[in-house]
Amino acid sequence: MTDNDGLISITEIARTHGRDPAAVRRSLLHRGINVSRRKIGKRPTSYITRADYERVAEEMGAGAQPQHADVVGSGCFYLIQLEPEHDPDRFKVGFSIDSARRVAEHHTAAPFATLVKTWGCKPLWEQTAIDCVTQGCEQLSTEVFRGDLAQVQEWGERFFDLMPEAK
Repeated sequence: MTDNDGLISITEIARTHGRDPAAVRRSLLHRGINVSRRKIGKRPTSYITRADYERVAEEMGAGAQPQHADVVGSGCFYLIQLEPEHDPDRFKVGFSIDSARRVAEHHTAAPFATLVKTWGCKPLWEQTAIDCVTQGCEQLSTEVFRGDLAQVQEWGERFFDLMPEAK
């Protein structure tokens, strides 16, 4: 799993944890972990350091499959209201294999965050879904917005009604 420089490939991490390599890479980048690329043989490969891997390995569960193992490659698109009492129009949207765990992760920064809705989703649909449901909303950060939550939920319903079943 490592090369001589103490680097671990994203592909190997994904294989070990039963995850999609692209999702692992996005997750690592989202956590602020530097992902480097090296050419091994004829193909460039993405790597992280062993120290960075050890920081996140426990969160990923060594050798574990995603909780929704029946939908590997799929998961859900979630709508989370971050501060229902103090800022009810601020919300987060995104893709997750495990929405309950994702909400729990947000409780660190937003202890009153509430899961409003989830829809079956494929990872490749995430950005399109975000663009669709956040029309006219103010973007506060990457996946955090402020806008009419009822309208966002309605656009989510419309978008996912048009999409095939996520398998």
